[in-house]
Amino acid sequence: MPTITPIRQLGHRIGAADAPLKLEAWYDFACPFSAKSFLTLTREVLPSRPAGTVQFLHYQYPQPWHAPGAYAAEVSLAVEEVDPSKYLAACQHIFENQKDLVFDCTSYSLTRTQMYEKLATAVAGASGVDAAAVLQKVAYLGTSPNAGNQVGQLLKWYVKHGRKNGIHVTPTVYVNGIEEPSISSGWTAQQWTEYFDEKEKKRDGGGLAKPQGGGSGRPDQGGGSGLEACFGIGLAFTLLDCSAAALQADGPCCHRGALRYWCRSAIS
Repeated sequence: MPTITPIRQLGHRIGAADAPLKLEAWYDFACPFSAKSFLTLTREVLPSRPAGTVQFLHYQYPQPWHAPGAYAAEVSLAVEEVDPSKYLAACQHIFENQKDLVFDCTSYSLTRTQMYEKLATAVAGASGVDAAAVLQKVAYLGTSPNAGNQVGQLLKWYVKHGRKNGIHVTPTVYVNGIEEPSISSGWTAQQWTEYFDEKEKKRDGGGLAKPQGGGSGRPDQGGGSGLEACFGIGLAFTLLDCSAAALQADGPCCHRGALRYWCRSAIS
């Protein structure tokens, strides 16, 4: 019976699986903001963190308007199938050479097969992976008119995983299972380092700060934590029709964006 779920956990992990700080990121190879974030993290930040403190999971999430990014994602997944030790170098090379490999200016007139060949040759030169073995993974199966290739189903699972997590833009970063909207794709290595240091400082100091003030713990009586205030105010807010005027300075007129804004305000 065909399986409709992945046979193993999705995501390529860097760092120990039991590290207390779990960083999950969704990237698109044709997105310049994804490139900035991925390369800063994997080349400068993560190698400098103390062992066992941070785990990083990279998820493929090609956007539908970036067709070459989907081909690059398939090639990277093929690399991981052939030799997982070459995956990181392959991804870094694609991101570093976006303009020459996946941007519209270089890919618009190429066929799908030509894209696979171009990408496989490029990552083989950068990582040492067997280009022929990679191309075999992305070759048309021919078992049906719309059969795809050997890694096509895997990419579908990655896309489904992103959709189930509410991912739209790339990059999107989750920290310990919660989306972290304060993280910017333009962060420097120093900014990432300060963020991680602050997280570790709070964890070593006993976690979240204690509620301020007394009372019953209800947000409207001065007690309770910021998290309780977030749920109290945020839930009430989502029951109302938000207007563009009300949120003009804070983002798009959507309940999710409004709730996120209220949560940030309440917890900070």
